[in-house]
Amino acid sequence: MRLLALLFAGLLIASVAAAQPAKRSAVAKAVGASGTLLRREADTRPWQLVADNETLHAGDLLVAGAGAELEGTNGAVRLVLQGGAGASSPLPIIESAVRINASQDGDLDFSLLRGRVDVVNRKAKGEAKVHVRGRDGTLELRLLEPGTRVALVLSGRWPPGTPFLKDAKPQEHKPALAFILLVLQGEIELKTAKHQFSMRAPPGPAILDGDDVADVDATPRRLEQLPAWATAKSDTEDAKNVKAALDRFRDLAKKKSVPEALDELLKSDHLAERRVAVAMLGATDDLERLAQALAAARTPDIWENGVPVVRHWIGREPGQDQKLYQGLVDKHKLSATQAETVLELLHGYSDDALRQPETYEGLLDLMESDQLAIRGLAHWTLYRLVPPGRKFGFDPLATPEKRAQAVREWRKLIPTGKLPPSK
Repeated sequence: MRLLALLFAGLLIASVAAAQPAKRSAVAKAVGASGTLLRREADTRPWQLVADNETLHAGDLLVAGAGAELEGTNGAVRLVLQGGAGASSPLPIIESAVRINASQDGDLDFSLLRGRVDVVNRKAKGEAKVHVRGRDGTLELRLLEPGTRVALVLSGRWPPGTPFLKDAKPQEHKPALAFILLVLQGEIELKTAKHQFSMRAPPGPAILDGDDVADVDATPRRLEQLPAWATAKSDTEDAKNVKAALDRFRDLAKKKSVPEALDELLKSDHLAERRVAVAMLGATDDLERLAQALAAARTPDIWENGVPVVRHWIGREPGQDQKLYQGLVDKHKLSATQAETVLELLHGYSDDALRQPETYEGLLDLMESDQLAIRGLAHWTLYRLVPPGRKFGFDPLATPEKRAQAVREWRKLIPTGKLPPSK
C-alpha cells in the first residue's frame, strides 16, 4: 500500500463497526454554544442534540453541520468540528463526524470519520499530544506549542465511472479516500508506526494532501502562505442564511426531537432551511425520510440538494452503496436491475463514457422510467452535463404527459447518435 494509504486510509471507519464501550466513560465536553453538534450512543439509539457544556462519552458518534467545539477532559486540546456550513475546503464536505476515544497516552484521542476538524493546543505552556485513530492504525500529532492549530480534512467518494458491484467485498471495492492535513499555526510532529515528519505553518512544510488512488508519496509540501480556503470567512449571504437555518434547527430540536425538527425545516418556505434539512437527513443516516422528501418534493431544490447528499452518503465508507442497494430492493421493492441502475447513476460516468452518444441516449431513455428514483437521477445527471436542456423544465414528479413533452424537447436537443451541444 502506498504511503498515502498507510497514513490516512485507516481514518475512514465504518460507523456501524465501532464497538460501544461496556462502560460509558467521560472523555470530553462540549464547550460554549455547541452549534449543531448531535450525538448517538449506538445505531439503534436516537440522535440527541448536545447541550452547551455537556459531558461527552467514549464511543458516541458525534456529527456537526457547523462550528461545534469540544475539549478533552483536561482542557488541553480543543476539537472544532467545522462541518460543510462552517468551513471552506477543496474537498467536498457536508458534515463532520468523529468518535472520541478514551485516551491512554495523550491529551485527546479521536477517530475522524469524515469532514473537516481543526485541532488546537489550548495549554498555557508546552506541547499537546493527540491520537487520530483509524481502522489500520494510529496517527500521532504533537502540537509543539500553545496556539498550534491543525486542520484535518477527510472525504470519501466513488470516482466517476466506478462500476457498482452488489456482491463485492467492501474491503476490496471501496470509495476513494482524499485527505488534507494543513498546519494553520505553529509547529507539529506527525508520527505513524513507520514514518515521522516535522511540519510548520507557512512559510514552511505545511501541508500533506492526496488520495489513495494517486500514485504519489505523501511527504509534506512547502507553502509560502496559507491557501485561500483555509482562511476564508463565512460571511457571504448564503453562509449567513445557512447559519440562520442551522440555528433554527437547533432551537426546534431543543423543543422537539431531531427528526421532528428536520420535518419542520423540510416544510419551510426558506430555501436555506430546506437545504439544511436535506443535508442533516444524510448526516444522521435518515435515508428513509430523505426518500420521502424526494418523493414529495414541492420545489426542485430538494432534488438539487438531495442527490449530492446521497452520493456523499454512499462514498463515506466501504459497503455504503451496497446498503442502499439492499434498501431499494427490500424496502422500496425495486427490482435488482432497477436498484443497480440507481447505484450506477449515483456513481456517475467516466470521461470516456461522456464522449459516447450512447451514454446520452441511455439517460434520455431512463428519464422515461416509471421509477421516480431512476428518472429523477437521470435528469439530475443530464441537467449538469447539458446546460442548454435546463430550459425544458423536466420535473420527475410531473404527470406522465408533461414529462413526455419535456423528454421530446431533450431528444431534439440530443438527436440519436449525436453528442449534446457544448453550449
